[in-house]
Amino acid sequence: MEPIITFIVLLLSLRGFSLEAQPKLICSQLITNKYMHEPINRRHLQLSNNHHRENKKYVASTEQLVTEIVVKDIKRSTKFYRELGFEILRDAGDFVELTWEDHQLYIAELSAYHEIASDDVELPEPPKFPLANIRIMVPNVDDYWKLVKEMGAQIVIPIADRYYGLRDFIISDPDGFGVRFATSSSQSSS
Repeated sequence: MEPIITFIVLLLSLRGFSLEAQPKLICSQLITNKYMHEPINRRHLQLSNNHHRENKKYVASTEQLVTEIVVKDIKRSTKFYRELGFEILRDAGDFVELTWEDHQLYIAELSAYHEIASDDVELPEPPKFPLANIRIMVPNVDDYWKLVKEMGAQIVIPIADRYYGLRDFIISDPDGFGVRFATSSSQSSS
């Protein structure tokens, strides 16, 4: 080890930090997680806004990373999501804001995008397997399994206990977007 690294490791250990217990406290600020095999050097990461550095939120976390799904038939899609338990926050005809607890999901027809000529754009047929899905954690996934079967929803992956600690299933909405319902396996009733 270089002398400065040895000194920093010694200083950290004197202050009660263990590099084994604190893998993110490596002197060059290397970070890893369970999904990465190689560390990332934090010095090379570029933050786009100062509010990230100051740890201030621009908006509530429930307003970040909101998914917006383009649908062929807004009425059909709204009915589908309402049957699942979503509530309507706002209905603008060709654009609907849905909520699940405090989180939002937007659905929109092409006509909601005034900047494009919707006649020039054709939506693809729904894929056989969703390219993306939203996950909804519920305390009673088996009840939702019964609900989606009663609805006649397209089942993509049937309910089961998974290796990643969830009991879950995936269905497709009318436009092929995935909806996953899940319960922690330690809480499931099966």
